[in-house]
Amino acid sequence: MTATAPCPVSDQQGRCLDAAARGPLFASLEYGAVRYFTTRPEPDAPAVFRTDDVHECLVRDWVRWADDHRSVSVTEAGRSALAAYRHHVQHLGELPYAVTRNPLRGDLHRPDEPARILRDSRTGREIRPGDRITDPSGRPVTYLGPTMSRAGAAGAWRPGRVARVLYDADTPWLFLPAHIHAAYDDMPTAGGN
Repeated sequence: MTATAPCPVSDQQGRCLDAAARGPLFASLEYGAVRYFTTRPEPDAPAVFRTDDVHECLVRDWVRWADDHRSVSVTEAGRSALAAYRHHVQHLGELPYAVTRNPLRGDLHRPDEPARILRDSRTGREIRPGDRITDPSGRPVTYLGPTMSRAGAAGAWRPGRVARVLYDADTPWLFLPAHIHAAYDDMPTAGGN
């Protein structure tokens, strides 16, 4: 795993600087106080940036007030900070990542995908997607299958080690196998079984 140096610019500050580099950010005033910043000067323009984030940029001298104190624009120090932020974001985008399929979806595990075999830890019996089991408080639930993830956008889906269940009221939930008196086998099975 590659460690990355911390970026001195937060994501919100980086977004503020990016917008300020494209044009001024306008302060929306209410009773004389700045409520939020927006990218348009109209009084009913929607909020885009919180006052705190722009204030942090002002304190660090990354943006400065215009002469009329109605808008802020980026400074040279802000452009340098924005370049560091963009470089950091690009570096993060190049790191390997995992994609997790929505674990709270309420559908059964697809039989054509690999799965981990869930076994009742008291009896050793295999628990298959669609089987009724009990949650930690003893209420009946339907086992849907394991969580699924893959490496990157194009990797193959792999089963995880968290059990997805569905309550009768169509409420999906997640449990560690030990909480439902079960355990997953170490090796996933091939899909289509």
